[in-house]
Amino acid sequence: MNQSREDTAADRLERLEQETERLKSQLRKATRQISILQSVGLVALAGLVGGGYYLIKTGMIRVDGISQGVARGVEAKELGLYNRYDDRLVLGTYDKFGLPQLIFMDKQKRYRMGIKVWPEGDGTPGLVLYDAVGPRTYLRLDESGAAVLDLMGTNQKGGIAMAVAPDGTPTLRLTDQAGKVLWEAPTNLDAKTTPAVDVRSKDHPRR
Repeated sequence: MNQSREDTAADRLERLEQETERLKSQLRKATRQISILQSVGLVALAGLVGGGYYLIKTGMIRVDGISQGVARGVEAKELGLYNRYDDRLVLGTYDKFGLPQLIFMDKQKRYRMGIKVWPEGDGTPGLVLYDAVGPRTYLRLDESGAAVLDLMGTNQKGGIAMAVAPDGTPTLRLTDQAGKVLWEAPTNLDAKTTPAVDVRSKDHPRR
């Protein structure tokens, strides 16, 4: 009887020692894993700190109070400039053709000036000035390469349009509010040899 009890106690002690060894083994494994994670975390943290320092030092990222000088470059798909009242009055973006445009607005968010590239002629640059109603002045190159200046009244009624072709041929046209030509030079206009003077377009810079 006593021998049986002693055997049972010995078995329990042996199982307890085995469980203890198993727990020790798991603890060692967990400790190694924690050490590995700590090492990886330290390396990642050092990389982030070093990368951030490099970006700030090279001016690629600016941080107030830390960065020095002016940023070397800024890249964005859209650019907005705001005044002191948090109103966006300047917008740099792309039109429906993927061509760039820069729009200037007044405090009422009405267009006042637009600088853009038109799709005609494989991309032609121009400038549009606006009053409170719509465009009043066009200054641009048209699809034929002519330099054109078009001055008009409100709602694009009447005006003075002048152009100079790439070969130097000039054109001048005056129209009334109904669009009737009042005077033009040269008087014998030939569409094949003289530049177009009507560059009024519905494709204005858009927000």
